[in-house]
Amino acid sequence: MKLVLKNNTYVHPLTGEIYEDVYVVDGWLKDDPMNKVFSFSLKILHPTTKKEIQWIEDELTTIETPIVELLGETVIKFDKGVPSYVSIVNEDGSTRKADLFAYLKKGGKLNGNEVIEVGKSSYKDAIQYLLKDNIGDRLEINPNLDPLRKKLAQAFILEKAIPNGEPLGHQFKFPES
Repeated sequence: MKLVLKNNTYVHPLTGEIYEDVYVVDGWLKDDPMNKVFSFSLKILHPTTKKEIQWIEDELTTIETPIVELLGETVIKFDKGVPSYVSIVNEDGSTRKADLFAYLKKGGKLNGNEVIEVGKSSYKDAIQYLLKDNIGDRLEINPNLDPLRKKLAQAFILEKAIPNGEPLGHQFKFPES
């Protein structure tokens, strides 16, 4: 899973420092089916160089080594879920919250103007929404999800992953596919 900057620069929410070429990738992943816990980390990375001054053949020389600097990390854990809700506007103008998928299963329709509050998926849902086939592969949102579930999975990650005290969605987005 890779997220990219919405703008050209990343402003570190804690220090105010400005960085270019920053991106987010998945880090470690833990799938514990016996206890029904699925968790993974997302890392904010910045490619840069490390400069060292060394003596080489009686002369001071600056050596630049490319490195990747870790600017922040967050962990997302799925165990017991909280449903996603949709705010429905009633005929009298009042609003009510309903479990999104229960509402859709009962024949409810979305027109695109509803406010959807993204809940925390359960372990069972998380392993269906996210894929990692082999060790070393990137974690990704399941490409076989219907558009609504794909949008909810992306919204969940952008809203609920909070490195450095700020949701990822403030400065990052999923690349256009």
